[in-house]
Amino acid sequence: MHVIRNGIVLMLIMIMCSGCALLIVTAVGGGAAVGAIKYVKGEMEGSYASTIGSTWIACEAALKELGIDIFASVKETPTHWMLKGRSEGGKKVKVTLDALPDKVTKVSVRVGIFGDKQLSKKIHNAISRRLG
Repeated sequence: MHVIRNGIVLMLIMIMCSGCALLIVTAVGGGAAVGAIKYVKGEMEGSYASTIGSTWIACEAALKELGIDIFASVKETPTHWMLKGRSEGGKKVKVTLDALPDKVTKVSVRVGIFGDKQLSKKIHNAISRRLG
């Protein structure tokens, strides 16, 4: 119940702070996004009720499922990790993970220089399926 309440609060905060961002409301619960997925300036961002380690594994599997070849995986700090890859169409894909309090991980996806909303959404959907 605590996770659901926090998810609703987070969603409301994101809506109030989103400006003209596209918001896609997602499921709240174990492993699912804990609020909304937003797409702003070519980057799609969402938060998941999962540790950074579990989310990392889900991100790797999601990228592989979608045919994205991972060429770099960097754990810069204990709370900031990054995966870089290339899509089948040759676009660079960057997935950044940031650990937040209460076992929540923020995941940001950027495809190419200007972004690719459809592929970014597919990546987030694949991550969400793996987490729960």
